[in-house]
Amino acid sequence: MLYRSFRQLLPAALLLMKVATGDCAPKATSPFTLKGEVKGRKYPTVLYLLYKENQKAVRDSAILNDGHFVFKGSISRPLSAALYLKTQDGEQFSPPARHLYLDPGVMTLEGKGGVDSAVVEGSPSTKLADDWTKISHPYMVQLELLRSRAYYNRGNSDSVRILKDQTDDALTALENALTVFVTRHPNSYVSWDLVDERRVAMHPNTFQPSFEALSPDFRNSPEGKKLAEQIVNVKQTEAGVRSPDFSQCDAHGNPISLRSLHGKYVLIDFWASWCGICRAENPNVLRAYNAYKDSGFTVLGVSLDDSKDKWLQAVREDNMPWQQVCDMKGSKNDVALLYGIVGIPQNVLLDPNGVIIAKNLRDRDLMRKLMDIFAGGPNMRLDGHISSLKDSLAVFRYYAGDKPKQDTVAIHDGSFIWQTVMPEPQKIQVMLVPSHHKLQFYSDIGYLELSGQADSLNNLKVKGSWLDEEAKSFAANTKDISGQEQQRSLRVKYIRAHPQSFLSLNLVSDMTGSDYGEVYPLYMSLTEPLRGTPTGHRIASLLTQHN
Repeated sequence: MLYRSFRQLLPAALLLMKVATGDCAPKATSPFTLKGEVKGRKYPTVLYLLYKENQKAVRDSAILNDGHFVFKGSISRPLSAALYLKTQDGEQFSPPARHLYLDPGVMTLEGKGGVDSAVVEGSPSTKLADDWTKISHPYMVQLELLRSRAYYNRGNSDSVRILKDQTDDALTALENALTVFVTRHPNSYVSWDLVDERRVAMHPNTFQPSFEALSPDFRNSPEGKKLAEQIVNVKQTEAGVRSPDFSQCDAHGNPISLRSLHGKYVLIDFWASWCGICRAENPNVLRAYNAYKDSGFTVLGVSLDDSKDKWLQAVREDNMPWQQVCDMKGSKNDVALLYGIVGIPQNVLLDPNGVIIAKNLRDRDLMRKLMDIFAGGPNMRLDGHISSLKDSLAVFRYYAGDKPKQDTVAIHDGSFIWQTVMPEPQKIQVMLVPSHHKLQFYSDIGYLELSGQADSLNNLKVKGSWLDEEAKSFAANTKDISGQEQQRSLRVKYIRAHPQSFLSLNLVSDMTGSDYGEVYPLYMSLTEPLRGTPTGHRIASLLTQHN
């Protein structure tokens, strides 16, 4: 619906801080009434109404014994809201919510079986919001398809580039559609909210036209002026621009200047101890730091904390060895304001000359960018350490497209680094020489860590591979199944239940020497993007030969 359309396009872990609601709203409040009926439900049912008034969350509820309900309240401006259903026996919110706007006056809602497609009358703002949902829907479908294709082709650099260009074009088209919409409805709070919610991870070139299409009352309001200021600040921190210099104190009161770090690739990382998503991302930043700190890469943490104790406690708990600065102003941190940061986590990557080369890289995207900078080609790096393993060689066998390939890597004191171009996540076979011990794991794209004991090679741990985690989970659920037919039945069941999974693709690949009549339907049950991968093409070729 309306309120999720742009936020769905933001980085997955992006945390919104305080979101503006527009100070151009009148201070006086006006009453509203939302009443109606939800037919065909199992009663009693609880109906929840959720919205924010003056930055305070409001959660109202009504019990539906005969399907009828009434909500009443006061609002200072038209507000976005959501209606959820929940039965008293513990059923989760189902079907999905009905997003709407609360307008002053009397509004009615009529739903059948649920509220997600309920008809709302008496709310001009809801009608506008619904109109935008219809306008934006084709763009959202296209973007979702592009995201899916990018996921399955993340090992192919050419495909990644093409899909990124197509995604950028689709986003620009969506932004242009929004500008047209706002131009037609410049005085509506629906337009204001659509523009304002995109202030996080703002792209000025596409944001500014829709902002300027708003009425002067919105643009000249205190929040409108803040948006205008943010546009100016973000423009000076776009890719290709020399980053603004700054100096801020560390925990000991020593000033740390950005200029002092020139000569290295620097990740300016905006975070805070209270930001759960930031804390979840910190281990990924630590892995990147450890992997490339000796190659000319460092991190400068900028904390949006207002408590020194909580800030430093988080630094210790998350084991962040890089330099940290904070001015204890919370979300009004001077550096954050300078860089136009209104939501965290966010980051900015600088080259040794202080020029911004990327923004908001996290997890795999951050590691892939650093690998491209420091390794010059490989898209997969595996750092391994096997305790008590003598100096030896590791022979890695995998597929590069439709051809088998093997790489040989020297192991010293149990440690090694293997880098290669991995066309897709897949199963890797490894032989240790001269012991001829064999092991296997499932690789992924990006930065991986393998660890374990030499006397327990079957229990090696692989960090950073979603596919290996999925494979281990599947293996754990089937380890007590001894019969071949039972195991085969479980594999077939898993494939049919997970048609979008790379593990399912690998399981089908393992079965290609079996009965064509069984394997072909399993292969065709996989999603089209999955069948379009190199392994998918290889399976199709084998099935054609066996037919």
